[in-house]
Amino acid sequence: MGDGILFVTYATLRSAGKCGTTRLSQILDWMGEDFDGVLAFDEAHAMQNAAGSEQGRGAKPSQQGLAGLRLQLAAPRARVFYISATGATSVHNLAYAARLGLWGQGPEYPFPSRESFVSAMEAGGVAAMEVVARDLKTLGLYTARALSFDGVEYDVLEHALTPAQIEIYDAYAGAFRTIHHNLEAALTATGVNDASGETNASAVRASAKSRFESTKQRFFNHLLMGMKAPTIIGAIEDDLAAGNACVIQVVSTGESLLKRRLEAMEPEDELVEGALTPRDYVLATSNRPSRSMRKSSWKSTATWWPSRSGMRPVRWWSRGRRSPCAMRP
Repeated sequence: MGDGILFVTYATLRSAGKCGTTRLSQILDWMGEDFDGVLAFDEAHAMQNAAGSEQGRGAKPSQQGLAGLRLQLAAPRARVFYISATGATSVHNLAYAARLGLWGQGPEYPFPSRESFVSAMEAGGVAAMEVVARDLKTLGLYTARALSFDGVEYDVLEHALTPAQIEIYDAYAGAFRTIHHNLEAALTATGVNDASGETNASAVRASAKSRFESTKQRFFNHLLMGMKAPTIIGAIEDDLAAGNACVIQVVSTGESLLKRRLEAMEPEDELVEGALTPRDYVLATSNRPSRSMRKSSWKSTATWWPSRSGMRPVRWWSRGRRSPCAMRP
C-alpha cells in the first residue's frame, strides 16, 4: 500500500495475530521511520487508561491506551491531533496526551514527568486545570468549540399533574418522610450513634445520610420524569404528524439498576419480565431482605408507570407464579 489515509479502530490498534505480529507494528512499517503526517485520534478518551490508576483498588494500564502511546512515541515527527468531547474524567486520564507538551525532559517543558504534572494539578485543583487550558489555548494547542444557538427557539411544554399523580407523589413523599424520621433510630440500632444520640463514627453517619439524600433526589427525579412522559409522548406524536423531526435525549438508561436486579437473583432463577421503576429506591432504602428470605419466598412486585393513556401497573417477575392483581403503592 502506498500513500493514503488509513482508518483504524482502537480495537484493531491493540490486536495481535497468533504468530506474534501486531497491527501496530504493521502500521509502523507502512508509515516508515520518517513519517511526518497526521495522527488523528478521534474519541481520544478511549485511551484514557494508558498509565493505569492507583485510585481505589488500582487498575493496570489498558492495552488500548498503551498501543496509542506506542504509536505516538514511535512517530516523533508526526503531527498528533486529539479529538474528544470528554478528554478526561480526572487528571490521571490525560496520560495518553503525551504530545501536548505538558511534561517531558528539557527546559521547554513545564513539568519533567507525568507524575509531577498530576501532583501539581491535584494540589492546585480546578483553578490549576483552568490555567493549563488557558495556556494551551494561548499556544494554539487546544481548541474548544460549542454549537451555535443562533436561530434556536424555545418553547416550554407544561404538564398538568392529574389527581392520581398527585396522590402517588404525596404517598411517596410520606414514605420518604417516614424513612427520614427513622434514620436516626436505625443509626442508633446499628451502633453508629450511642443512646444519647452522639455519633461513634462520624464518617459512617455522614455517608449514610449522604446516600439517603442522593437516593431521594434520584427517586423524585425519575418519578417526575415518568409522570411527564404521557405529555411528552403526545407532543412528539403531534410534531411527527406535522412533518417535524424529534430528537430525544436519554438521560438515564437504568443500566445500573438492571445490573443490581440481576445480581440479586439466584443462579437457578429465570428472568421472565422486567420493570425498572423509581419504586425500587424506596424498597431498597426501607427494607433489604436477606439472602435466605429471598431464597425461601416466591414473589412478584408491582408498581405504576406512565403510558399514553395514563398510569398503568407493571410487574417485575423474579420467579414463581404470577400474581393476578397489582396494588398501587
